[in-house]
Amino acid sequence: MFKWRVANYVSTSLLFAVGPGIYASPGDAADNANRPPIIDEFFLTETVQAQERGEFQLTVRAIADKDDDEGDTNTALIGLEYGITDSLQIEAAWVAWRQVKAVEDDESDRSGHGDMEVGIKYAFDENEATGVRVAVGFDVIVPLGDVNNDLGEGFWVYEPFLVVSKEFGESTNLTINLSYGFLDRDEYPDDIDEAEPEADEIELNVGLVHVFAPAWRGTLEAILETNEQSSKGDETIAYLSPGFIYKGMQEVEMGLAMPVGLTNDSADWGFIGMLSVEF
Repeated sequence: MFKWRVANYVSTSLLFAVGPGIYASPGDAADNANRPPIIDEFFLTETVQAQERGEFQLTVRAIADKDDDEGDTNTALIGLEYGITDSLQIEAAWVAWRQVKAVEDDESDRSGHGDMEVGIKYAFDENEATGVRVAVGFDVIVPLGDVNNDLGEGFWVYEPFLVVSKEFGESTNLTINLSYGFLDRDEYPDDIDEAEPEADEIELNVGLVHVFAPAWRGTLEAILETNEQSSKGDETIAYLSPGFIYKGMQEVEMGLAMPVGLTNDSADWGFIGMLSVEF
């Protein structure tokens, strides 16, 4: 119950802050298409735009999850994007370091690198009549982490995804992601009873961002991931994550978010620090 009260409080607060921007006139769609995006990266939600041709973007995330039942985790995630054209990009993200804290006294902490994700995304031009922009993509998760130490899931995952985005005026953007992950087991842990079920996953993300000062943006993201649409599935994870991003320089973003778990399968709460640089 406490988690839901916190979630309702932060969501209501941010929606009051961005309300005027959501209901403002969207203006001329052509102007919106030529304007730089409000942010280049959400914390957890895929943005709709692709990198420009020949442009790189490096993003580093430091994630700390607090979970009394499963053990706290600390993660360093490195992502790289490159624009092949102004609409087509390739991308990769790697869990460069992950630490899983022991829960029981007779256990020890585990640490090491995790899985890698590679993918491609194509962003269509904005629809001038509606102001909506759409992107499609395909990601593959490569199982590189040690499944026996909870550093990887032990699956190849093939994940097509869809991104829909709309800007409301010059200061507010709403972005929705939908993806479906097809799982193919690569490795079982030594203890078969600890193996995750080979059940496909559905993920839905909603990201809202609002400019509340020239260099500052407020964000609110809702994340739902489940494999319980399958008879093999047994897990539903959901988070509500408020945050802020500082964009004092055109090519650099930095921010902090605090996801709050909404289900028993989710971590209780956590922090995400993010630094993104284009070059």
